Amino acid sequence: MAHEAELPQPGSFVTVDVAGAPLLVVRQDDGSIAVLSNVCRHRGARVELQPSGRRKMFSCPYHRWCYGRDGGIRSMPFDDGFIGVDRVDRSLLHRASTVRHGIVWTTTEPGTELDLDTDALAALDSTTLLHTSRTQLDHTLDDARATLPDGTSVNGLHITDSGSHLEVRTLWASGLRGETSELALWILVPAGAPATDHDAAEARWRSLTA
Repeated sequence: MAHEAELPQPGSFVTVDVAGAPLLVVRQDDGSIAVLSNVCRHRGARVELQPSGRRKMFSCPYHRWCYGRDGGIRSMPFDDGFIGVDRVDRSLLHRASTVRHGIVWTTTEPGTELDLDTDALAALDSTTLLHTSRTQLDHTLDDARATLPDGTSVNGLHITDSGSHLEVRTLWASGLRGETSELALWILVPAGAPATDHDAAEARWRSLTA
């Protein structure tokens, strides 16, 4: 979903579409990270349209239902029209999630549990995020997979060790019927790496984004 370094402060967020579902990844006030449905519980509009940023609250553009960082509903304008509505029951839906090796993980289906092989992801330990990008691709998920570089595929991550740094890509369907896909790229360097490794990673980043 995201790298924890993309969420440095309480209220920092990233929006991601996974398997046709708009999701909101938010750093909580206690420092934890939650994955919420980015869908208002009133009329189904997205409560956050920006790809990333920082908010105290998230607000539906239609009727201004406002939700806190934890997904709990904070205000319902003209609430005299919603007498008897259980506000807890109208909170943003949570997805099971966890942070392992700096990466935020969630499930593709609501109500399912996470199952991660942490040993296979040990290469991500003690790395520092240098750059990240997300790209919308105008072709199907199967076609997009062919564009991924060689590398170890673990739980949807494609990890390439370039010597000086790690390139981590993940790919998922973002269209309702899989007509489009979304590619996330993270460039990570080992913590305490020499300046030459950072220079090599920066050069690689420039070549990928030129």
